[in-house]
Amino acid sequence: MRTRSRHSTQTPTVLSISLTKTLLMVLSVATSLHAAIDWGGGASTYLSADGAALSSDTGTATLIAVTAGDLLDTPDYFPADPASLVTAGSAIADGAGNSNIVVAVSRAFASGYLMNSLVKPDLIQADMEGMGVPENAALFLRVWDTDTFVAGAPAATSAFVTHQLFVDGNTDVPAVTYGDEFPDTPTEIFGDATIASHQCAALPVTATVTWLSPKLLGIAFSQPVTGADVPGNYTISPTLDIISADAVGEGYRLHTAGQTPGQSYQLTITGVTGAGSNGASSPVQFQAEAFFGMSLTNCDVPYIAFGERAGAGVDYEAGLDEVAPAPTGTAAYACILNASVSNPEHSNLTMDFRPEATTTRWRLWVDVAESRNPVELSWDVSWAARGREVYLQRIVGELPTGAPIDMKTTAGTTVTEDAEFEIAYSVADSASLPLLDGWNLVGIPVMTLETVEELFGERNGAPDRDGLLWYWQGAVYDALSDSQPMNAERGYWVFALASGSVTDIAGVPADGVVMLLTGWNLLSPTAACSLPDGVMGPAWYWHAASQTYRPIHTGDQTDLQPGMGYWLFRQGEPVVVDLGD
Repeated sequence: MRTRSRHSTQTPTVLSISLTKTLLMVLSVATSLHAAIDWGGGASTYLSADGAALSSDTGTATLIAVTAGDLLDTPDYFPADPASLVTAGSAIADGAGNSNIVVAVSRAFASGYLMNSLVKPDLIQADMEGMGVPENAALFLRVWDTDTFVAGAPAATSAFVTHQLFVDGNTDVPAVTYGDEFPDTPTEIFGDATIASHQCAALPVTATVTWLSPKLLGIAFSQPVTGADVPGNYTISPTLDIISADAVGEGYRLHTAGQTPGQSYQLTITGVTGAGSNGASSPVQFQAEAFFGMSLTNCDVPYIAFGERAGAGVDYEAGLDEVAPAPTGTAAYACILNASVSNPEHSNLTMDFRPEATTTRWRLWVDVAESRNPVELSWDVSWAARGREVYLQRIVGELPTGAPIDMKTTAGTTVTEDAEFEIAYSVADSASLPLLDGWNLVGIPVMTLETVEELFGERNGAPDRDGLLWYWQGAVYDALSDSQPMNAERGYWVFALASGSVTDIAGVPADGVVMLLTGWNLLSPTAACSLPDGVMGPAWYWHAASQTYRPIHTGDQTDLQPGMGYWLFRQGEPVVVDLGD
């Protein structure tokens, strides 16, 4: 450093020191500290270890103020963000009472000279105060050979020199930032005759693992490394195959086989080294987050994962969702069908995560192979939230068909033919079914596990009925046995011997999405709704009090109501309509 003082008569002191793998330095510096620091000025020459003069491409000078404790000497301390060592205004602390601030940074080197004072203004006291630099803080100059940087920042083997600045060559009077120690007169400062020069220490490489999805982990290393993109450099216990390791931005992604929900794992890293050939420390613990997993036998898709996650969307999201592979034709096939994606190529998924909601639904398709080998489904939904149910309901023609499976109490099922299922994850709900003496045309809005016998048993206070329940099968009526449940969205005939109500029908809400087939359809909405488009003529319902049919026309101020059955006529091709809310 130097001043612009007319009173300076200091003769430059020239020091030449050979340094292995670091900087060779020829130094003389002076400055005025009464109001501002004018550092640099072309009085000092800086050479790299091979004797080349530093330039604006190969040299970086930093002015460091010690704000508390001692100078943080890089061989003993290396910050989590290496770039902070060469960023003006960076506050660096080791947590042990030592704090430094990088007051200024310059790359104004020309032929080995630091020409800072010729290319930029003085470092003003107000600027230092704005950075939080206190008065009377000791000053140090550190010069880096940026050819030894990694990814634009200091690394474990980067070369530099550091020296403290003093007043008038008096090592008993350290140079400081500003304050009462210096009168309002020019003051010369130059480097100590002993120049500390070294490399950064070979610091240990640490890894941080972030769980991203049931088949994906994110890994960040504390410094640039090699070998992190080699799958064989990682092992996971309990045993979990690692499919690939890819560099993404400044970190890496590990693609794994399907993980177990909530399982704690241990990641061991070998062959991943930092710039100083020091290996990454391991093992590292991580835990799979809560999700639902399903395993499938005799199937091209052996594993499917799904669930809710904060921040997830309905559309496909790379890294969180996963597109299903193409079927081979030699085994069964399965996937989650997501009709809400913007790109049809992402509609068949093996991982599908949705935003948190009261009710979330997934549509599972299982295509049994021509060999007709059954597909065994098994699942783990143990992480379902308290108060929420998980049902597996077969869907035929958009209508729930047969009894749903409570996935919380059942571990699996066998699929022997092509089938489509809805997986409903929902807060439990209930419904009631009022009946009048005589014939009633009714329906329920929930998917329930309870059979007809249970629903009309004495515990519900239901009125006696005569005979079975009847539903429409497209051309004829079919009877519903007492051992079967009523399915949501269907209309049923029931003959009550007295008026009363079937109460507390427990289940999960159905979505109300149905398919209108060509001809007459006997359906029941899951919520109050208007007559949907696609229906020819009015909707007809049974007025139990008068035991007659009555119509609801398009434009009427009367909505279709849950709990009631309606005849709807469709002329033309089948169409999907919404009888929900």
